[in-house]
Amino acid sequence: MRSTAFLVAFLLSFSTSAGAQWPVRVAAGLPRSADGTVNLGAPAARTSHGTPDLSGLWIPEPDPNGKRQGVENAIFPRYLFDVTQDVKDAHGLLLPAAAETYRKRVATDGVDDPIARCQPPGSPRIFSLSRPTKIIETPGLVVMLHEHDTSFRQIFTDGRPLPEDPLPTWMGYSIGRWEHDVFVVTTSGLTDRSWLDVFGHPHTEALVMTERFRRIDLGHLEVEVTYTDPGAFTTPLTITQHLRLLPDQEIIESFCTDNEKDQSHYVIAK
Repeated sequence: MRSTAFLVAFLLSFSTSAGAQWPVRVAAGLPRSADGTVNLGAPAARTSHGTPDLSGLWIPEPDPNGKRQGVENAIFPRYLFDVTQDVKDAHGLLLPAAAETYRKRVATDGVDDPIARCQPPGSPRIFSLSRPTKIIETPGLVVMLHEHDTSFRQIFTDGRPLPEDPLPTWMGYSIGRWEHDVFVVTTSGLTDRSWLDVFGHPHTEALVMTERFRRIDLGHLEVEVTYTDPGAFTTPLTITQHLRLLPDQEIIESFCTDNEKDQSHYVIAK
């Protein structure tokens, strides 16, 4: 996959920290050294309930092995291209119908990637992109503001169950709960229009996504994601995303469709 896939990857490779565009600010209450640098290894703050405070602006860590031929001078998050790369037998992971969908997407060079068409990446893919996310904790609700296409996600923490037949959407319907210091989020109702990665691994609307958020310290957040989809996978797939705090920065509006001129030039690589 060369033309469309790498165009998408190239566009996503720039971590547009809004600090370069908004006026510079210095966040209060963060531990700093004498030169003003934030100590990212300091203990994380806790909420009044005693759980780790997930609030902050976070961006996926680049993978040192994430360089790709054809996209120079860019290091990508680990699962941007291939969400199955840690699976020994990735071909055996997909059921026949899903494997055929994946084969067609590879054969057509990812020309139908939703992101290439200025559609949302959806919850299954958002933390694989080189764009920041702001997490805000409130009583009964955790809100995630994604810089990518200025999208948002709600995670309900008021004890409600998942709906039995949710309307399929890009971000899905999410409920969360704390298990000691781990924030566990379960999401269903995800549209099958979203892809899991640039290479085009599919999922169905039967997908249930379980995330386990662990704030390691002030500056590091680990998100373990398990995809369970009896319509696409022979077994659940688990990956672990690593995010880094962006102190003293903010997100800014970002829309794929602003002055977009690429779609008419997408072609299938020979």
